[in-house]
Amino acid sequence: MTYEELFRRGRDKLSEIPCGDVDAKYLLFKVTGFNTGDYILRSREEAEEAVAEEYENLLNLRKERVPLQHILGEWEFFGYDFYTEPGALIPRPETEILVEEAIALIPFGGRILDIGVGTGCIPISIILSLNGKASGLGVDISREALSVAAKNRERHKIPETDLVLLESDLFENVEGTFDLITSNPPYIPEGQRESLQPEVRLYDPDLALFGGDDGLDFYRRIIREAPEYLNPGGFLIFETGHDQAGQVAELMEQDFAGIRIVKDLCGIDRVVLGTKKS
Repeated sequence: MTYEELFRRGRDKLSEIPCGDVDAKYLLFKVTGFNTGDYILRSREEAEEAVAEEYENLLNLRKERVPLQHILGEWEFFGYDFYTEPGALIPRPETEILVEEAIALIPFGGRILDIGVGTGCIPISIILSLNGKASGLGVDISREALSVAAKNRERHKIPETDLVLLESDLFENVEGTFDLITSNPPYIPEGQRESLQPEVRLYDPDLALFGGDDGLDFYRRIIREAPEYLNPGGFLIFETGHDQAGQVAELMEQDFAGIRIVKDLCGIDRVVLGTKKS
C-alpha cells in the first residue's frame, strides 16, 4: 500500500469526525516523520508494513474520539510546541488572543501570575516572546497539570526561577504582587456537560472545564481577590466563554478601570481585561 493509499484509508476511516481528513494527515505525518513536502514527493512510494500498522492503531484511537493532540503528544501554540497530556487542558487557538493582549500590556517585561497554568502555554509563550524580560508564577490545583507545565518549561529552557510552578487553589498559596494576572479559568456551566464534544467531555480534565451553574464561579473568586496581588496599575486579563465576556466585564467594574473586550478571529468576544483602580 502506498502512502497515498494509506492516507485515503485514514480519511475514509475518520470521515464521521469533523475535519477527519486533516486529522488523518496529521497522524500519517506522525508515523512517517513526513512534512507536506515529503508527502508530495513520496506519496506513491510503498509504505512499510510496520508504518501501516502503527497508522491503523492511531486511526483507531482517533475514531474513539481520543483528542488528536493527545495522540500526537504535542501541539503548536503561539508558534511554540507544547507537550500535551490528559492531565492538562489542550492549548487552543482562541487563547492566543489572551497572550497577544498580555504581551501588549507589558512589552518591556514584568512579573506575571497565571492562574490555572495547565500546560504552561500562557506564561511560557509570554516569557519567550518577551525574550526573557518577563518572569512569574504559574499556579494550578492539579498536580498532573503542574507536571505537564514543568516538562514544557524544561522543553523551552526557561529557568525555574523565571517561571515558578506552585500547587495552589487560586490565590491560596500565592505571595507577593504582580504586574499582570492572566487566567483561562474553568468556564463551562455544569448543565452543558452532556452537550460537549466527546473529545472534551471524556478526555479534558473536569477541573479545567466546569465553572459552576453559570460558569462564572472562578471569575468571581479571582476578581474579588486579584486587587490584593496586583501592583499599582497592574492588569487582570481573562479568556471567557463565547457568551460570558459582558458578564465578566460587569463583575470587574467595581475594582478595575479601562475594561476592554477583545474578539477572537471568529468575531466572538473572547478576552476581557482591565487595570487595577488606584
